[in-house]
Amino acid sequence: MKITTLLTVFLFVSCTQNLQKENSMMPPTAEKIPREMTVHGHTRIDDYYWMRLTDEQKNASESDDQTQKVVDYMGQENAYSEAGLKQTKQFQEKLFDEIVGRIKKD
Repeated sequence: MKITTLLTVFLFVSCTQNLQKENSMMPPTAEKIPREMTVHGHTRIDDYYWMRLTDEQKNASESDDQTQKVVDYMGQENAYSEAGLKQTKQFQEKLFDEIVGRIKKD
């Protein structure tokens, strides 16, 4: 399993480098909205706290503004990843099939 993880990381890094070379798509940049949090007497700033969704927000039938903002950003991230890994689609499928083939079916 360690080899598979290593191959996946290598694949992602090499494809990301290729995407940056081609410069066909820029990575999305998440908005930074600082939120100060104090826990156990320690204060820190979390710029991406706005991405947290409550269970109610995740399970709601209609998305509120914050939920839609998070979903839209994650869609941008997914599109960027798919564009960067597009050339490796066959390899991904082969790797997935190999991983699944090694799992003992009960």
